[in-house]
Amino acid sequence: MYYVKKIYIFKDTHLPKRGWLQGCFCCQQITSRLYLYQTFTRKKTIYEFYVYKCSNCKKKLQKRENINDYIEFNEECSHWIETKYSHLFTS
Repeated sequence: MYYVKKIYIFKDTHLPKRGWLQGCFCCQQITSRLYLYQTFTRKKTIYEFYVYKCSNCKKKLQKRENINDYIEFNEECSHWIETKYSHLFTS
């Protein structure tokens, strides 16, 4: 049996860390919109990384002409995961 661990990625704001409203990871605007960024399994745990992203940033990143913004967003998310959860990637 697998255990699912949900991890939330957001920018720090004046809001409590455990609330349903957080800062958009791109622009720090307060939002409740969550998007699944990445999922992977390690031993008996499924890790799901959700990122807070406001509707404006979501639209901006979906436009094909903003490919550099999309790449930068993915690099920032990956760096955040690697920094905070590096112990998951070591054998």
